[in-house]
Amino acid sequence: MLNLKKLVELGLSKGADEVEIYHEQIKKTQIKIYKSEVESLLSSVGQGIAARVFTAGKMGFSYSTNLSDQGLKQLIMEAIESARLIDKSGDQQLPNPADSYPEVHIYNPDIVNTDIQEKIKLALLIEKTAYEYDSLITNVPAVAYADEEAEVRLVNSKGLDQSYKNGIVSASIHVIASKDGVNQTGLGIGYGRHITDLDPVHIARKGAEEALQLLGGKPIESQNVLVLFNSHTGSDIFSAFVPGFLGENVQKNKSMFKGKLNTQIANPLVTLIDDGLREDGLRAAPFDDEGVPSQRTIVVEQGVLKSYLYDTNSARVDNLCSTGNAHRRSLKDYVEVAPTNFYLEEGEHSLDEMIAGIEEGFLVMGLSGVHSGTNAISGDFSVGASGVWIKHGKLAQPVKEVTVAGNFSDLLQDIIQIGNDLEFNVGTGFMGTPSFVVRELVVSGK
Repeated sequence: MLNLKKLVELGLSKGADEVEIYHEQIKKTQIKIYKSEVESLLSSVGQGIAARVFTAGKMGFSYSTNLSDQGLKQLIMEAIESARLIDKSGDQQLPNPADSYPEVHIYNPDIVNTDIQEKIKLALLIEKTAYEYDSLITNVPAVAYADEEAEVRLVNSKGLDQSYKNGIVSASIHVIASKDGVNQTGLGIGYGRHITDLDPVHIARKGAEEALQLLGGKPIESQNVLVLFNSHTGSDIFSAFVPGFLGENVQKNKSMFKGKLNTQIANPLVTLIDDGLREDGLRAAPFDDEGVPSQRTIVVEQGVLKSYLYDTNSARVDNLCSTGNAHRRSLKDYVEVAPTNFYLEEGEHSLDEMIAGIEEGFLVMGLSGVHSGTNAISGDFSVGASGVWIKHGKLAQPVKEVTVAGNFSDLLQDIIQIGNDLEFNVGTGFMGTPSFVVRELVVSGK
């Protein structure tokens, strides 16, 4: 076992004022299926260490996967040297340890004990179910299964020494439906904490149904129209604008929400929450990536902006406390402010009920160019979309090759109905929404 406290002491002895050591061990399995055969199978185990040191309020950073004595010594020296090379004066520092940390149930030890054949069997069943769903399903180009077990330990010179284990499994399928020489893809995905959380039939049907619903889609006439986002596309569009709620971006004038605390920024139906303790979220943990206990933060309550999200140092700028939002994208990356499990609170209606109540509108089932077509500072967006046109409360015709455009501030104000089908979006890693209806957006087609 690595002596992380010894590394902290080494950093202090070499001139650092404060030292933090982050140790991560990860085990992964990835399986890909094609035409009822295992196309690839990858199992990997890795670990590494990242060091942050603070000297005269300036932070130095280094990481390494070389865990030999010499490699660890070099890690510390490089972090100290990087701090000394910073010209700008600083006042950064580590947080103090908390008196207690919450319990979060995010690890099932059976995740690594599940036989590999059981994982393969599940992936094969997803593929088989999709082919059997409808004769128009002509190809399944990709079925994937993945699991990951991670163990994190964080030690610093202020007395912090905390650790946790985390486990996640996921499975996905890409489906192609074909008719009259026209092809259409569909995506099905599921995730959980153990293989038993995955429903292979549901994942396969979700992908097949999407492909079939969108098959034969055509552009529509350009118009301003009511738009219904499903849970996947809703979280996609929200994810592009969540950076506006980060305190650091507000401080740097990179947020459309600067100066709007305690003002109405959305329809009163809208409540937005960041919850690092929510166990069905992908970023649940007992503490953030600098050791601050995770918490539930109400960001927008009934349309009113109540809080920004902070790590320790961005919070100090505003004379506040961290909201537990320090995050490392990977071992190699600096700690930054980021959402944990950020979501739009559920409403009361099912997706079918919302469709039935729409006289005419556009159900958005797929988006493209979300990040290239959005401006997180101005709020403007124009993104590619596909879906189904709604007429008299029924799904009428598939639509593709259109764009949906508007402004996120207006979208927040114009959300007039929210569904009860909240799901977190694996693609974003942090964002979840239920389906929701927007009073009007610009849909451009023919």
